[in-house]
Amino acid sequence: MSNLFLTSRVRGRLYRTVGLLLGSTLGFLLPVAPSHGEDDPAAWVSGSLHFAGQAISDPAFTEEGEGDRANFVLELKVKKGWGDNFIFVHLWGGEGDGVYAGSSDPSLNMGAGEIELVAAQLTRNITDFLAVTVGKIDPSAYFDANALANDGTSQFMASAFVNNPTIMFPMHEFGFLGEAKGGDMFTFMLGVFEDVMPVDQMDGDEMGNEVRGEFANKFVIGEVGLHYDIFLEDGNLRLTGWNSGSADAGGFSLSWDQEMGEYFGMFSRIGSTPNAFDQDTAFAFSLGGQFNFGEGHRAALAYSTEQPGDSDSYDNISWVETYLSFALDETVALSGHLQFVVNPENDATNDALAIYGFRVHAVF
Repeated sequence: MSNLFLTSRVRGRLYRTVGLLLGSTLGFLLPVAPSHGEDDPAAWVSGSLHFAGQAISDPAFTEEGEGDRANFVLELKVKKGWGDNFIFVHLWGGEGDGVYAGSSDPSLNMGAGEIELVAAQLTRNITDFLAVTVGKIDPSAYFDANALANDGTSQFMASAFVNNPTIMFPMHEFGFLGEAKGGDMFTFMLGVFEDVMPVDQMDGDEMGNEVRGEFANKFVIGEVGLHYDIFLEDGNLRLTGWNSGSADAGGFSLSWDQEMGEYFGMFSRIGSTPNAFDQDTAFAFSLGGQFNFGEGHRAALAYSTEQPGDSDSYDNISWVETYLSFALDETVALSGHLQFVVNPENDATNDALAIYGFRVHAVF
């Protein structure tokens, strides 16, 4: 065993133990503050409850022919700062699945009774413009951000609109992250994370387990972000490059969001993975808009198309999603969703699918 890194199995148990201890201990010790810690930026606790239900027009495309499913997730976030350092712990648990692959953010499809330590990390602010983070990190929480399409609990449900489908993000692994700010306009980020290879891409493991190593495979990702104001309206442009050692693939993506006044905003993503294989996404493009009305109410519409790595054997798949969200108060929102999937399972001989969904999201 390396002196620098614990074995993956021991580290996994340590993550859960430390996370549960920190979460429970800090939950009792820290005053409960709003989710962004306006009362005490150095110490806050927040949580949320997310419930979603879905039904599909053709149950044959779901597991065991089930035409409707529901899932819920309960999450807790705890942050404690001292001096130039802070720790952050994020746990969630729940159960359920989407009715069809990609119809909801996969990170929210919890197994029955499953509890996951999403993050347990230590950040050191070296200067006002430079910070370094180490620990178990969710890279998708930092990279490929988008103001209108990035939160699977309160915005679009389809995974194509939560993150760029060309990026093969590792799921909440140990890693290192550096963040730098070039004033108020530019941000620079670089991350290195342990990459996990699914067993179906390797020989010699008959147990069907994921194959882990002590950084034997690395996921490296970097991003340059630009924040700007055009005619006093906020906009963001993020260019991301990445490489996955386990998948032997890499690529780039672009994320853009722009406010068009008080009531309307637009977003777009484009991504390319030139050496993607089989059904993995080699190219993706999405475009959408959001209309705001009333106190926290909004309507949105988006389109996405994905080209598979093996375009001779598989067809492009396209998604359309529209949703209407109503804020019942400052902490609870209710939304209805309609998705259309063209060429489901990357097969043009399949009829298009309609997926109906609803969602309740509450923060505390």
